[in-house]
Amino acid sequence: PEPSLVRSIVRREAAQLAEAHQVVIDESAQEAAIRLADEYLRNGHQPESTIELLDGSAVAARVARTSQVLESHIHSTLAQRLGRPVANLVRGHDRSSLAQLEQRLNAQIIGQSEAVAKLIGTLIHRRLGLSSPHRPQGVFLFCGPSGVGKTEMARVLASELYGDSRHLIHIDLGEYGNRSSADALIGAPPGYLRSDEDGILTGALAKEPNSVILLDEIEKAHPQTHNLLLGLLDSGRITNNRGRTLDARGCIIILTSNAIAQGTLRRGGIGFVPQTSAPDLITPLTEQFAPEFLGRMDDIILFKALTAVDIEAIVRLRLRETEQRLEEREIQLHYDLDRLVKWLLARMDRLGNGARGIAQVLDRELLQPLARALVEIAPGPNLVWELDNDFFQAGRVKLVEKHLAVPRKWRPAEKEHQCTTRRA
Repeated sequence: PEPSLVRSIVRREAAQLAEAHQVVIDESAQEAAIRLADEYLRNGHQPESTIELLDGSAVAARVARTSQVLESHIHSTLAQRLGRPVANLVRGHDRSSLAQLEQRLNAQIIGQSEAVAKLIGTLIHRRLGLSSPHRPQGVFLFCGPSGVGKTEMARVLASELYGDSRHLIHIDLGEYGNRSSADALIGAPPGYLRSDEDGILTGALAKEPNSVILLDEIEKAHPQTHNLLLGLLDSGRITNNRGRTLDARGCIIILTSNAIAQGTLRRGGIGFVPQTSAPDLITPLTEQFAPEFLGRMDDIILFKALTAVDIEAIVRLRLRETEQRLEEREIQLHYDLDRLVKWLLARMDRLGNGARGIAQVLDRELLQPLARALVEIAPGPNLVWELDNDFFQAGRVKLVEKHLAVPRKWRPAEKEHQCTTRRA
């Protein structure tokens, strides 16, 4: 229904709820509930979603022993319904948080500052509501070869804007190369096998209407799939096999392509070195995609080659993340940071697949030996391990101390960086 009709019905129902719960639901609370229902309950029905939200908020106000429904009550009720922390509901629209978004992305996406800047330029004005409300929060085509940060950018965006990397709907379109595969995204037509099941995309969207949708390797999808996605990219809506229209206007949609890797990029070091400027991307892309498909993009973003310095920075970042995970399990790991980084980089050269190879090397060379060592001792907290010469020569992790009542406060030597879950 029209917004004016929604407000009229909500005003009438709010008066009845206020009387039933013996609380005050003023106009500001009603407007907040309408706005939040529109934003986070997109695939529900208005005004029912708002009325249910106000009903729960009135109960929350009574439990808190306040006489008026506040926006904080509405936030807590909505957060409980969505299964998210309250802070995550407002983070993606908070002005101070948005102002720092570029800095936070650059801290996690190494070597792609130009790509981050282009992305932020579109996202901020969309998140502040300065553009059309009838489109997704952003539609982007990320170009570049494997292992330079395209997928990682989507994962970090989901975490930064929606509070959790689980709000990432990731679909590899390389698996949808035939004409009938488009049905898998929205569900099989009635009368066909598994027509009672949700489509992969529409099912995920029904559960999480505020997400980052990542459609990998779009050039490998059948043209019928491209056509199916046009409405989603343009108006933020897609209809499933049962005729239900899903709303994706709260989503950021990212498509990735390796199409320009051949011919327009040449090999050089780690990853690829571009021989073309961003405007020149259009020529090779029009050989892969129809003009009306490319016309739906807010921006086409080229991810640059990763230098050796970038790869080293990513290794150091991943080691910090590994340390944090170990900290959660009360495991201390001590090592010479520069020596470990150099040792891991030497093994990276044998993989030659950019940043994606870092996770493989860390898993095989560090985490697997540590896991083997852990299963050989009795479980318990505050385990202290060391990567000494035996590790770098034979891959064996040394147990220094275990089950300490109070973990030792280690102090690194002057030229040695010892990573520990509890720093001195």
